[in-house]
Amino acid sequence: MLPLLLLACALFPEPPPPSEPPPVPVVLSPEARTGRITFRAECQACHGLHAAGDGPAAAALDPAPADLRGRLQDPAEIIRRVRQGSDGSAMQPWRDRLEGEEIEQIAAWLAGLAAPGGD
Repeated sequence: MLPLLLLACALFPEPPPPSEPPPVPVVLSPEARTGRITFRAECQACHGLHAAGDGPAAAALDPAPADLRGRLQDPAEIIRRVRQGSDGSAMQPWRDRLEGEEIEQIAAWLAGLAAPGGD
């Protein structure tokens, strides 16, 4: 019996522990969930579905849209950039196209992308 047990241990060694624990999924606030929907409706063409700067219109822009994943963590800075645009880029002001609450919701979602497991 012991030889059989030793053979089983040799054939099926215990897997090594993972080097890093998997990220804990982020639970989005209702504001961030709505912001994700608005982002995907209004910003996806340039910034892409997951804010990576790889939307269908990105190839035609110079400079290319920013990869926003985890880059902007301060909602106030995100709100300012969306409202006023970004100098030296194709990012135009959105203050006349989006309501203030919509911009705040987009900022909540983008700020959440910086968190481990952010969507």
